[in-house]
Amino acid sequence: MAKSKVAYFARNTGRVSGPGLSVSGVMDETGGNTGNLLFFRAARELFEEEVVLAGRTTAVESFADSVDKIVISAANFLNPDWDFRGLGNMIEKLGKECLVFGLGAQSQQEGEIPRLQDGTIHFLRAAAAHSRTIFVRGAYSARVCEHYGVRNVQAAGCPSVTLNGNPQLGAQIQARIGQPLARLYCAGATFKKDTQPLERNLFALINALPGSLYCVQNPEPVLALADGIYHASGGLSEFAGRAHQFLDPESDLAGFLARFARVAGYFTDVAAWLQDAASYDYSVCTRIHGAMATLMAGVPAVVAGHDARVRELCEAMAIPCRAPAEIAAHTADIPGYFQSLKFDGQAFDRRRQAIAATYAGYLRDSGLTPSARLLGLAT
Repeated sequence: MAKSKVAYFARNTGRVSGPGLSVSGVMDETGGNTGNLLFFRAARELFEEEVVLAGRTTAVESFADSVDKIVISAANFLNPDWDFRGLGNMIEKLGKECLVFGLGAQSQQEGEIPRLQDGTIHFLRAAAAHSRTIFVRGAYSARVCEHYGVRNVQAAGCPSVTLNGNPQLGAQIQARIGQPLARLYCAGATFKKDTQPLERNLFALINALPGSLYCVQNPEPVLALADGIYHASGGLSEFAGRAHQFLDPESDLAGFLARFARVAGYFTDVAAWLQDAASYDYSVCTRIHGAMATLMAGVPAVVAGHDARVRELCEAMAIPCRAPAEIAAHTADIPGYFQSLKFDGQAFDRRRQAIAATYAGYLRDSGLTPSARLLGLAT
């Protein structure tokens, strides 16, 4: 078998499994958020070459001789709470071309520049020095990079927008708008004040519509509650009380826990996620990658734009995005609200085509082989 050509900096390629894998194990393998699985898989499937997975603690010496590139599936790396010095050191020690997809900044408002830790600034500059272009999520992340002296960036959304190879996906989604609502999907549990009214409405509606799903991605305790795990003392009890007050404060705790476990769920495999996502009529989400799963499955979706990260991703990929309060005011008539959004399927398809063409050209210029699916979208 030929040696791998590409070091792939990601936890996995879109699936985590193992005998008796615990909720804690799921969080560890997904980088603390199951939504990461979508772009772990999507970025991996942009190109044909074999990969060697490289993590934060992987020794460069273990793969340096077998690769000539490093591909980084990035997300909220430009976050003041995180330190990516180790990745910067890896890039410098490897000394080979670096391809970065989906890099983004974490902030509530577009006017704010996050105060990054020195180690993350080191990573950003190391990546810039070893890349022709860094693909960032949107205009906001590009401004953050420029603030820290990095200008060789291009806004291109998230690779997860390429997970469906149908070049007319947007037209397919648009054709479904207006159908009756029988099964509703919500990727939620953000536990933010401005999303609370919306998530309460959606949680009640999901409980009233059999077969609907409240899809959770993190933190660890909310996945445990989805699995029906509850302890009357300790941290899980405290979190259960918080979730209860956030979603359904008028019920008793026992009733809430039963309802939550009945409708809440999460995924550890992108293929299974996309397959399940296709079974819903509409998707109303406060989490962007949970919404991406339904969009890639051909389901109409709208995202609550509660921070700069969500808003820039939606703008970059032509995804409907509205203020949480606006969506909350229209949950009594989901089909009617989607009709009022005037989703432009052709614009969505054009944006996906442009992103795919950008990725494909860049990969080809780097000596990598764009995947057949990516080329199908790009052309």
